[in-house]
Amino acid sequence: MGDSLLIGGAKMGMDVRLCAPKHAVADARIQDYENAVAKDTGRGSR
Repeated sequence: MGDSLLIGGAKMGMDVRLCAPKHAVADARIQDYENAVAKDTGRGSR
């Protein structure tokens, strides 16, 4: 669910911040994809 929120937020230009235990944090692959989506949509990245 969190991965979808990160990617959807990047597509919509939202600043999404999620709190989760370390084992549930999005892995680097998802974070890289989210940043690429944000860059492609002109929304920037972190």
